[in-house]
Amino acid sequence: MANVQRHSLFLVLLTLIVLLGCVRQEGRNSDCQWPSTRHPAAASLNRSDLRADLELAEELAIRYMDAHFGPRDPAAAAQAKNSCMGILLAEIGKEHGITAQEAFKYFGQRSAAVDLAINLPFVLFYMLAADLTIRRLLKRYPPREGWMPPVMMVILAAVLFGAVGLLLAGEWSELAEGLRIGTHHLSNRAFRLPAREYPSRVFFFGMALFLGIAILRFWPVRKTRA
Repeated sequence: MANVQRHSLFLVLLTLIVLLGCVRQEGRNSDCQWPSTRHPAAASLNRSDLRADLELAEELAIRYMDAHFGPRDPAAAAQAKNSCMGILLAEIGKEHGITAQEAFKYFGQRSAAVDLAINLPFVLFYMLAADLTIRRLLKRYPPREGWMPPVMMVILAAVLFGAVGLLLAGEWSELAEGLRIGTHHLSNRAFRLPAREYPSRVFFFGMALFLGIAILRFWPVRKTRA
């Protein structure tokens, strides 16, 4: 029953990736043409709408680059993408009542809710895998036969889990972000994903999470021996 609940929770969280903060699909094109979003007039800048427009603009710029330049000339492709982005920023600025330079200040800012929806399913899977591994280590190296072997094995496993978790977290976040945006080509957007932007933090977080679960598993054994 517990496993069913865990799997159900995993599926719910996975669904959030698709449903939470999806980039708009209508109006996409490869001609660097901005589709009017017709935002209602507001007394102050709506950062959520602006961030959504900037995400769409970046997708349009990448589509324009891929359609007209592709991988043949990377330098020309990057220049075309930047030029297209400048045009789209000007259009977005007009809709929001700001300049293109002011709109650019918000470019690349990620939503904390979106990052949480993307990464939480992986963290859950990581915790389940860590818990299973720690249980097996406790059976293979029973603490009643001495604490040093299980402690050393848990530390080694934590380092391994941290390294593998870092690699898998990057792949997972790129896959999830691609599903959210609706494309297989993330371009520079991949480098702004937390798992790619902060690799050392992800590594140490994975280690700390593994060790935290290990402590929770070892503590009852320690109390039993006491």
